[in-house]
Amino acid sequence: MKVGRFPLILLPLVLVSCTISPRSSSSSTVPSSSQISSGPSSSSSSSVDDKGYHKQDISEAPLNFFKLGQFNNDPALPSVGNVKCLVVPIEFGDYPFTENNLSDIETAIAGSSEETHYWESLRSFYAKSSYGRLNMEFVFSDPYLVSTSVRSWYNVHKYEYTDERQDETYEDYPEKLPQLALEGAIKAYKEKTHDDCKQFDMDGDGFIDAVIMIYSQDHSTGQGSGYDRIAWAYQYSDQRQIKGNIASPVGSRYFWASKDFFYDHITQGQGVDSHTLIHEMGHIFGAEDYYNYGQGIDEIAQPAGGAIMMDQNICDHDIFTKLAYGWVDPYVVTGDCTLEIEPSSTKGDAIILGSDWNGTCYDEFIIMELYSPTELNEKDARAAYGGHKGPNDFGVRMYHVDNRLQKGREFDEIGRLSGTDLLTDQEIVDWEKTAKKYGNTVYVLPAITNTIQYDSALVEGQGYELLQLIQAGKTNTTRTGASMSEYDLFKTNDEFSLATYSEFFPNRTTFNCGDALPFSVHFDEVTANKATISFAKIA
Repeated sequence: MKVGRFPLILLPLVLVSCTISPRSSSSSTVPSSSQISSGPSSSSSSSVDDKGYHKQDISEAPLNFFKLGQFNNDPALPSVGNVKCLVVPIEFGDYPFTENNLSDIETAIAGSSEETHYWESLRSFYAKSSYGRLNMEFVFSDPYLVSTSVRSWYNVHKYEYTDERQDETYEDYPEKLPQLALEGAIKAYKEKTHDDCKQFDMDGDGFIDAVIMIYSQDHSTGQGSGYDRIAWAYQYSDQRQIKGNIASPVGSRYFWASKDFFYDHITQGQGVDSHTLIHEMGHIFGAEDYYNYGQGIDEIAQPAGGAIMMDQNICDHDIFTKLAYGWVDPYVVTGDCTLEIEPSSTKGDAIILGSDWNGTCYDEFIIMELYSPTELNEKDARAAYGGHKGPNDFGVRMYHVDNRLQKGREFDEIGRLSGTDLLTDQEIVDWEKTAKKYGNTVYVLPAITNTIQYDSALVEGQGYELLQLIQAGKTNTTRTGASMSEYDLFKTNDEFSLATYSEFFPNRTTFNCGDALPFSVHFDEVTANKATISFAKIA
């Protein structure tokens, strides 16, 4: 399921007169603190250790998904603290909701793990994945009737939308058509409930932070053009082309998904499945897809290895995404040291290895976690979901991250930011000063994606990836689309250096930015419950 990378253009997708009244999600419970292992303690905030490492309080990061979105006038939903979303069932006359459908929507989004009779709800997943750092609340409206049929709705409106850049219609960009449903549903909700929707605008910018639209039609089985492309799941935001209203916030950022996704992998009536909802909510919080969209440029078919939520919709979020969401306080290696970490499925331990990490997710570095096929990983490690499966073994999982930022003034014909410069580390560290300097004159976006064709022209053709799995076996099988397995996890007595794993680094002997990695790594002992790892400075 894909995400509009920036509000000026929606990227293509691969692999939501009735009365409206709110139904609160307050009756469903988030797992208590006794049910969720706490994340890393912030009491060790950025404290330098004389043994060659320090632990970074990620809440002190000068830049994150939310702050970057604010700069670009398209803020993501905050991923820490209490957040509230509006949920609107979107009904088509030829696909009416049943009472069971509406009950399942509430369960899939706000129910307890047990109430799903399958895995997790949207709410329970994020409570656990964030180690309790995120608490989601929901207000459910009654169904909003859009049209007698989805096909007639599409045919009536497909020529109405005109893109400000190219005079394109909804027929060219049908994924923008749900914006009409969003506008109508919110208007009807306000009229019926007399709710001005300020409760859904945490940053007070005049826009509802996020709306979840679940539509009643069965989703398409393929990715065609026009009508078929409406019937899928994706996240979108159109905030830069809509005027906000502080007194009565309007809708902009939403995700759109069929009720049918709840039953794709289970029999209707026997439970509800939230995998797709969880993935799309990941986009609402600011993460991109980590798989290749597959439009002719496939140097690496599945760079992140597939077995993570923002790749193939399975398992827990990977440790880089958790870092970017503000859920983990990583150990940062600065010299010779030995570190112990516990499984990321139960505790937010992470290790960052780089030449000079700038303290944010917007840099180039290596990040490690102890993977375990437990907790949120367990179901998809034991059995395949949608043809994809997580490793059913423990070990240290390692990624090469290149999430550097580019600034530019406009976009090219396929939606890539046109520009000539990457932001410097100093500009990121001094973000408040940088934002004032560039505000309203440039956009700032990641220059590199795993979708490949949307990489910036600055790095085009160089084989860089935002998130690249480093496979313990030293052979990069992700190039041909192989999914990660237990053989990709680092075990006791394994060793790592950039020189011995050069196949995973396009420059072979350096990071993409040209810096050397001045460390070698030895995995002293790796068990299901603890990994002891030694780092040695290379002169």
